[in-house]
Amino acid sequence: MNKSVFGKTLSGHRELTLDRLNFAQHGQLQVEDEFPLSEQVVVADITTTPPSTQYKTLTPSMVGIQDLTAGTNITYSAGTTYNGSVAITINSTDTNTEYTGVDPIDISAGNVISVKYDDDTIVLDGGELAVNHLPHTLTFTGYDTGTFDGSSNLTINLVDSDTTYTAGDNLDLTGTEFSLETSIDEMRDIAYESGFFATTLLGNDYPGSLTTATYLDLSSTTNLILPHNCFFNGAEYQLAFNPGIFMPNDDQSYFNIAVEDDSATATHGRVKPLTASLELVGFITIPSGWRATKGLLSLVNSLGSNVSRTTQFQNVQTWGGTGYITLGFGSTNTELTFGTPMTGGVDRTLMLKVYTASASDFVGGGYITIEKV
Repeated sequence: MNKSVFGKTLSGHRELTLDRLNFAQHGQLQVEDEFPLSEQVVVADITTTPPSTQYKTLTPSMVGIQDLTAGTNITYSAGTTYNGSVAITINSTDTNTEYTGVDPIDISAGNVISVKYDDDTIVLDGGELAVNHLPHTLTFTGYDTGTFDGSSNLTINLVDSDTTYTAGDNLDLTGTEFSLETSIDEMRDIAYESGFFATTLLGNDYPGSLTTATYLDLSSTTNLILPHNCFFNGAEYQLAFNPGIFMPNDDQSYFNIAVEDDSATATHGRVKPLTASLELVGFITIPSGWRATKGLLSLVNSLGSNVSRTTQFQNVQTWGGTGYITLGFGSTNTELTFGTPMTGGVDRTLMLKVYTASASDFVGGGYITIEKV
């Protein structure tokens, strides 16, 4: 093998015939064997040991060439990319697209696109569409007049008419306030709200007698006239009773009860049984149109302290028949809600029984809660 060693530079050589070309580590060029038959380039291969030269076909990737890719309406005669390795034809597709304007868009010759508009209401203000005026006008009449069509600003002024109102019959107008006259004449109808407690009529405190009302039917069941001894305590109606309603029962031979009147603060004005085993019974009339729903009886000892004794409330038939209905059992000094309410009737009375157990049981009064039927 013939080996020639040259300097680092081969200046002036137009042609160099070599069998093999190697690049040594020290910058030497070595040629061995035969040249390749095809057109190739000399490549230094540093992956071999020692590094050597090789003949390789030049590829785009070896020199960093990027592919050319076809875009819209562009195709190649073959393939989809071009990198210069082979000849290729680029074809451009003419889609021949025609655009047709639809009102208000107009496309005229020369591919000019424009907008159709009503120049009475729309005008060109530089490069923008602007409102000229509205197709219809708005007219103001009265205290403030004018016509508005959008072509210019218009101010609407509210005029204070300073209307003066005149009061009619039974109305008094002082300044800006309305009120009823102190004397109302020829009033035909007054409508009140319906329902229980919906309307309250207030009377007048005359020094003398009141004028008698005409056509006032006190017998009507719709009137809310409080019965005798009935009081409204702010929450409900209570029919009051006192110790005078009581009498002894028939369970033993000593049938006496007495009124305590020795001026003792705790017991004065109360009644008591004179025998420990005596029981007391009283009767209360429930007014017509009302029903009894609750009851309470007061009972204290000689010191005025509340004492609990059993009470019994009954609905007793007084005439036209016999029988009774027990409304409930309770205790003195405690309000009892009746299990069966009692409606007032001409042949009915409420019987209240207290089971006293000492001659020092002092019975006072109480109340029956009633409500309108």
